[in-house]
Amino acid sequence: LGEKKLSLLYIEKAYIYAKSRNNKLLLLNIELCVLLEMKDKKKLAEQKFNDYIASTRKQKNKNYTLGDGYVLKNSEDFLPNEEALEKLQLSLQILKRYKKNYMIDCVKHNMGVILFRMGKYDEANMLFEETIDSLLNYKPHECSYSLNNLAVLHMIKNEFSIACEKLEEALFWNRSPYTKTALMCNLAICKIELGYTNNAIGLLKEINEHIEYYHLFYPDILRKVAVNTAYINFKCGDITASKKQILAILKEVEGTSSELKLHRLIQNIPEMKGYLKNFPQPELDYECVPFDCWIVTLTHD
Repeated sequence: LGEKKLSLLYIEKAYIYAKSRNNKLLLLNIELCVLLEMKDKKKLAEQKFNDYIASTRKQKNKNYTLGDGYVLKNSEDFLPNEEALEKLQLSLQILKRYKKNYMIDCVKHNMGVILFRMGKYDEANMLFEETIDSLLNYKPHECSYSLNNLAVLHMIKNEFSIACEKLEEALFWNRSPYTKTALMCNLAICKIELGYTNNAIGLLKEINEHIEYYHLFYPDILRKVAVNTAYINFKCGDITASKKQILAILKEVEGTSSELKLHRLIQNIPEMKGYLKNFPQPELDYECVPFDCWIVTLTHD
């Protein structure tokens, strides 16, 4: 946290010397990335991004610079799916003009994430595959993000053996502590679904040690790990442990993407029916599964 605060101070000083609009936007992109990694700065990041969008609407001549392409690539973090997809397509056009291959792959990957959330699985699959094929040529360790998401596409189709293969390949390439948490969590789900109880439990232990070692005490990480731990305990037949875990995280999941997943798990435990809420009937495949499949975005600079 101290390093991130220091980064923000340096960014603030750099703005003084950034004379051109392009340079200011390149700094804004870095600032947004730092703010998004800080637990209490998400609202500030959203405000800064919205201010940028408002300023572009006022522009008479839309002469987009490289800085626009970089800032717009963050759209997935701030905008509804349809609007985010539109802005990412614009970012892609700008980045292609400047031949920024890595950023192009990042944007393609994140477009795949949005398409996944919209239930357009074939289109998402195609973009993840394209990203992997491209990154293997020059940044193979970054393939872990798209491989993880391909695995999730197989998980929601109950193709857990194929998902395991993708996740194990991703773990081979991965260099990110955050993404490793997601990979291990998804793998634990696959192992329990395939009947490898000891492997699943062993992975849960490894995940918690990993979080402790890297100080990954972020709300989204702790929430997803907790929901999937409750699910794995349930699948192991340890209903008492599952119920305890569910009760511990009921408030934390309220209003998050994990709430529906926990609700679907509660549906399978008769003595917890009193905790059920009236959710709309799920329409998309990934909403119907009782575990919290963990999809990741690619946002490096």
